[in-house]
Amino acid sequence: MKTKILPLLIAFAGAMTIAASCSKEEAVQPERVVQDNAADQHSKEVLNRINVFKGQIDRYKANPGLRDGSSMSVEDALWNVEALFNYTYSYPELIIDREMEYDTELYLPVNHRDSVLLTDLATFYDGMYTAVRTQFLNDTMTNKRLLLLDAESADPGDSQVKVTLHTLLGKTATPPFTDTLSPWPGPFTAGQWWYFGNGLGGWDSSSGDATDALTHWLKWYLIPDAPSGSIYTYADIKRRCTKDASPDTYIYGNGYCEYYEHNPNGLTDTDLILDYNEMNTHFFGEQSLATNLLRDGSNIPVTHKICGLRIDADSEEENSTYTQARHWTTVWYGERLTAVQGYGNERGSLEP
Repeated sequence: MKTKILPLLIAFAGAMTIAASCSKEEAVQPERVVQDNAADQHSKEVLNRINVFKGQIDRYKANPGLRDGSSMSVEDALWNVEALFNYTYSYPELIIDREMEYDTELYLPVNHRDSVLLTDLATFYDGMYTAVRTQFLNDTMTNKRLLLLDAESADPGDSQVKVTLHTLLGKTATPPFTDTLSPWPGPFTAGQWWYFGNGLGGWDSSSGDATDALTHWLKWYLIPDAPSGSIYTYADIKRRCTKDASPDTYIYGNGYCEYYEHNPNGLTDTDLILDYNEMNTHFFGEQSLATNLLRDGSNIPVTHKICGLRIDADSEEENSTYTQARHWTTVWYGERLTAVQGYGNERGSLEP
């Protein structure tokens, strides 16, 4: 759906909150988010809306020459195509080892600036499938799935609106298990270390880069499993990224949150190695960033839950004071819907 750019400045109190939450002294052993109850009436009503729209799209696909003048608003059109695509092709519940995000721009024809003909919308939906499937097939990861799709629109023009498809792909993994007897707060334990940003892997050469490992564990803790016999799907996706916020919002200097390391003399190999204590510090900082600062600073509805998260290493950045290893955090929020028995058999695939 249409995304509002984050405000350039977030209140100083918010920045102090994230700084406090990053501190090891404040950290406690994390607990997983508790799953919602089984499908409620609201989920059923929203899923029925998605299925009604699917029937409309199927009708126009089966009758390509049909032009009866039926239309809907641009806002409703984008809500529907995004929700249907996620309902059909996305697997947000999967535990992942690695994620990749891709963007594609498409153009949706509009009528009188705020109206979309359903026949045009059916064609646009086919174009979405082709674009996302092409990205999926071109990605080099193995055992991959589409995790989420966000359809973000610009302001409509007289004849069309630009729609950016943000697609999140993931390589599936075995669920991790934390050592609950560990005296160290957080999921990372003594004797382990990770490289940052260079894809060199972790302490055992298989646990992934620091950004991959943090993404893996944060999703494990922040996104619950659906009730037995059910699956979660998401509507009205709102994607927020720290890249869109003012850099001054985040903590420089001591490696918290937005910067893993800095060095006035340039980064060394040692700077790019994070031990378990540093990883746990970042874990709690990113957790607070996702659950509080990004949400509070960008008007996310209280009804929306975290449904996706990705930490992405940026290249080394130099300024007049120091060289720093930077990363971006992207969090996806959506209206969580519980779909029950039989849904697994209805899901589509992007595989050949």
